[in-house]
Amino acid sequence: MRDFAAFCTLMACLIVLVASIIALVRPLPKVGLGTRKRALGGVGIAFALFILTAAVMPAPKAAADIAQAKRKAAPAGTVAASNDQIAEVNAYAETKFASVKVDLQQGWDGSDLPVQAAMVVEAAGKAIKAGASDIPQSVDRIDFWFTAPLVDQYGKESRSKVLQFEIKPADLRAVQYENIAPQGLLEFADDVYVRVAARQAVADYCADNERTNRLFCAKAAR
Repeated sequence: MRDFAAFCTLMACLIVLVASIIALVRPLPKVGLGTRKRALGGVGIAFALFILTAAVMPAPKAAADIAQAKRKAAPAGTVAASNDQIAEVNAYAETKFASVKVDLQQGWDGSDLPVQAAMVVEAAGKAIKAGASDIPQSVDRIDFWFTAPLVDQYGKESRSKVLQFEIKPADLRAVQYENIAPQGLLEFADDVYVRVAARQAVADYCADNERTNRLFCAKAAR
């Protein structure tokens, strides 16, 4: 409703503004703008309508709110609904391949990034083991790729891919989740690709966890 109200006031603002500008050059008595004074008054009315548009316009949704809305819209019993940071799930029966895009909602401090990624994989793995409808049984590999908010040297914030790897759904179905920490799932990752922005975070993680994540750390270092 607020979207419609904002649209109406914006259109009224534009109409009044254009008519007033024209009336400054050529009087328009038929629409009540027969004098320059009234034309200037029309510009003032247009400005007031613009302020009103800004007041009624809905505030833009934060990324976390958008992700939460997507999660609520995702059907129960799917990978898409398993974690509110999962932004998109696509499966391709022809190639037996699936892609899971994850928009991490917070940055990381030190070695947190692999832990965050592992927790998302754990949620997705549990859903797959339970028979998630958006990952068909025919899929034999899943590409997980993670984006995160980054801030450059000028303070400008953007979102970029930071980590990517593949995991076989058969491995995720075989895991006894009550007996393994989320980080243990990283050992099943293949084709690990760490972007420049995340290399230090992954290096810090592996410095403390190489014994328990030997395979993941070896692949991440390539």
